[in-house]
Amino acid sequence: MTIFLQSLVSGVLVGGVYALIGIGLTIIFGVMRIINFAHGDILMLGMYLAYYLFTLGHIDPFVSVLLIIPLMFLFGGFLQKLFINRVLDALPQNQILLTIGLGLIMSNTMMLVFTSDYKILTTKYSSASFQALTTIVNPDKYERRYNRGNALLEKAQKAQVADRANLYIRASARFAEAAAIHPEQYRALNNWGIALDGQAGLQKGAAADRLFEQAYAKFAEADRLSPDDFDIKYNWARALLHQSTQRQGAEAQKLLEEAAKKLDAGLEGNSDSVAGLNSSALLHYLLATRQSGPAADAQYKKALEQYGAAIAAASTSDDSTAPDFSNTGSAEAHTLLAKAYNNYQPPFKSKPDKRGAGISVSTPLAISFVITCVITLLLYWFLMKTNTGQAIRATAQDREAAQLMGINVKRMSIIAFGLGSSLAAAAGALISPTYYIFPQVGSTFTLKAFVITVLGGMGSIVGATLGGIIIGVAESMGAVYISSGWKDVVVFVLFLLVLLFKPSGLMGKSRM
Repeated sequence: MTIFLQSLVSGVLVGGVYALIGIGLTIIFGVMRIINFAHGDILMLGMYLAYYLFTLGHIDPFVSVLLIIPLMFLFGGFLQKLFINRVLDALPQNQILLTIGLGLIMSNTMMLVFTSDYKILTTKYSSASFQALTTIVNPDKYERRYNRGNALLEKAQKAQVADRANLYIRASARFAEAAAIHPEQYRALNNWGIALDGQAGLQKGAAADRLFEQAYAKFAEADRLSPDDFDIKYNWARALLHQSTQRQGAEAQKLLEEAAKKLDAGLEGNSDSVAGLNSSALLHYLLATRQSGPAADAQYKKALEQYGAAIAAASTSDDSTAPDFSNTGSAEAHTLLAKAYNNYQPPFKSKPDKRGAGISVSTPLAISFVITCVITLLLYWFLMKTNTGQAIRATAQDREAAQLMGINVKRMSIIAFGLGSSLAAAAGALISPTYYIFPQVGSTFTLKAFVITVLGGMGSIVGATLGGIIIGVAESMGAVYISSGWKDVVVFVLFLLVLLFKPSGLMGKSRM
């Protein structure tokens, strides 16, 4: 049930943006009877506009929609006046070839100017999410046990030594229960490993070794489920460091070397973690004290590099740089590092409950869906309540009759193409925080827009809205229940079935 609802909600959110893309293509076809195969490339331009308005102008991608819509409306009107208007009465294949050619010009121009490198628009909320349907989906099982384990873990760190063992044991039990409910949740495994590490530190000999091995097993499983998570590698290295304090000689050095290796690997993608850099400096300092000659010098050098990087990362200044320790000798390094780290205890990094009850909803997708609904409602009001909107609808219903009634159908065509282009570009801006941006991305969305338009009924705005949501849900369900590689196949099978049993599309009309 949880997986089904998660897939359904995700599909509806994505489908809302798909609907906006389809509505733009539907308006263009409804008024001019031309299928714009450059539609996806116009969306691509919207993505690039949002990206550079954010990186250069520091304008949020969702706010940038207010600038992108009028800009791309003018661009779409320009394309219609200069190119599309010339082929309105031409053969359909000539119209298709022209729009494909315009799309190729746009994508190749962007590739020439910006190269084909992928760009990522990263905001503070790009990977954020929130919980929904918390009173319906998993209201108490996982969340209650996970949060209780976190509370016990935090309490154990502040408790007296005599009270810690019981708190760590109880925390481990809660995380074990949470992991049994949702074994795919690596956060419970990470925190479980921390609790086992805490227990091991209070034991000696074989009992401690057994608990350390159990902690390593939990970290290993969590790392398998989330290989890019730095906190897991950090806690794993911290546990190895913890165990090394109970060993002597070569055994202790082996544990320290393994800890340094894991932590340095994690720091490759998280070079600004102050706790990670300080812990790495401590590990290399401890290794240096156990070695001599060039080996010790190399460890001191690495420890000083991490120590300097930690100082720079902890600084609040924007132009802070790491101190230069290149001319510092081993003896001086030993004194400096001993002063910094002799009493240093690396803190653990537990995972707050980001899942909890309910289903996880992507924040950027939710915001995109809300903005899409607002744009769609405004468009519906414009088409139904304004003179210009009614003139566009009249042109879509019967171009010749509209012209006989005094409507400037050429002007309506320019407005319709401008509207379609602005909607496509707005959709591009809305999905830019969650999609890779590159010049060829438009072809994928052109195909989706065409499928949505035909599925809903050529020229039907309501049909395009319904078609977009259906496509989004079909993709989401296909990715979860079949395979992510087959999600597009599911969409096209659905598309073919609709054409087979209802060739006119779901709404069965070709006018707005």
